[in-house]
Amino acid sequence: MAYPRRSLAALFLVCVWALTATAQTRPPGGGPGLAPIKGSGATVKVLAISESVPVEGLFYLKTPKEGVALTLPRGRFSAPFVPFSHTQPLTFGVKGTAAEGAPSFRVLTQAKWPEGDSEEVAVFLAATGEGPDFHLNAIAVDNGLRVFPPRSIRVMNFTGQKLFSQFDTVRGELPPGPARAVPYPEVKTEPGRIGRFRVGLGRMDAQGSPQILFSGWADALPQARTLIVVTPPPPGSDKPEVKFLVDNLPRPPKPPGPPR
Repeated sequence: MAYPRRSLAALFLVCVWALTATAQTRPPGGGPGLAPIKGSGATVKVLAISESVPVEGLFYLKTPKEGVALTLPRGRFSAPFVPFSHTQPLTFGVKGTAAEGAPSFRVLTQAKWPEGDSEEVAVFLAATGEGPDFHLNAIAVDNGLRVFPPRSIRVMNFTGQKLFSQFDTVRGELPPGPARAVPYPEVKTEPGRIGRFRVGLGRMDAQGSPQILFSGWADALPQARTLIVVTPPPPGSDKPEVKFLVDNLPRPPKPPGPPR
């Protein structure tokens, strides 16, 4: 059964509710080098999770007359940017009708800034409708190293229903919304080769039968983290889409050597 286009907005709102209700569980501690960056050091990056989100022509807005143009590559995050404010909602819009030559923008959506301090925030955009019925929704989540550290895997479940996961031999359930990041499984590796582990995702279909959404492998890269985004079925399909985004992080600086 294909989802009607308007259902994506409803499922997205379900995920907003789930995000608010679960309040983004943070793992304890953080360890050296994982402290949040406060103030103007925090950055934001944006991902379009539906095809109807414009890849160009979208702006991050400070006021109805001041904005920064964004480019949203398909299947990838935008370049990170420093927001105007870390207390006001993240506001997105398009160019409007200019008055007397002055720039003007029309607000399409806003996302509430995640609670607490973070060095990075990820915003997910979903759009429905066309023309006057076009509507944009946004969810902002903490994407910093405290909640999503190196050598971990995290699932964003935007399907509006429970999913089942398997990472190597560990199985679990994923409610709608952002899941807590889990460490990469311990895998055996050979010298000079990168370890891999099996990833499986599934759900129960409309008839109550198990449906495999993804079955494959993921690389356990030493300085990376893996984000899996699961979105509702596209028009003409009954199977949710699964996207992998691997974030290769810079290597931590080497500790200073002993004095000579």
